Amino acid sequence: MLFVVAAILIALGIFILYFLDRKVEDQKMYWALFGGTGLLIAGIYLLFYAIPTEIIKRKVIGLILSVVGFWLTFKFPGATEYQGEQGYTGILLGIITLVVGIYLLLF
Repeated sequence: MLFVVAAILIALGIFILYFLDRKVEDQKMYWALFGGTGLLIAGIYLLFYAIPTEIIKRKVIGLILSVVGFWLTFKFPGATEYQGEQGYTGILLGIITLVVGIYLLLF
């Protein structure tokens, strides 16, 4: 249940900060800015309070490794064009990094 409350607080905080309009007068803009930031911080605090820190660290590291692995595997600019056969080493490392990142992200 605490996860749902944390998700709602984070979503409301991001929603308020994202749709903060510059046409609003200064006093209301500051209230919206502080309110949205407060909701976001409260939601993140509840999320860290509800989930053990080790699980969050593992998921964040898995996400970062997955993104780096995907970039090395599919988006690295011309690995084989510039390096010839040695460019496949970067693609292999990207696949390994991608698989390890997905494993950490899911399990």
